[in-house]
Amino acid sequence: MTDVLPKVWTDLNSRTLDNGFVVLLFDDMPIGEAIATGAVDISRGVLLYQDGDEGYPYATISQEFVPLLDREEWVARYASRPSEPK
Repeated sequence: MTDVLPKVWTDLNSRTLDNGFVVLLFDDMPIGEAIATGAVDISRGVLLYQDGDEGYPYATISQEFVPLLDREEWVARYASRPSEPK
């Protein structure tokens, strides 16, 4: 049985200069707050969405310095989904 990855909302048009996404929400909560309170586990990756049920591309999230914002921020990046263990 496969566990369901968390769905994280992002504005797919709001990107960093190197194509990361910085506007991230989980259950209407900023992703940093959701991680800090344990509301979401990002260790296996997440599924991104913007409007309704379209897409859900796989992404990883990490905290990085974002030059455009001149601060550390949680950033999502598209990634290849890892293989399921057999």
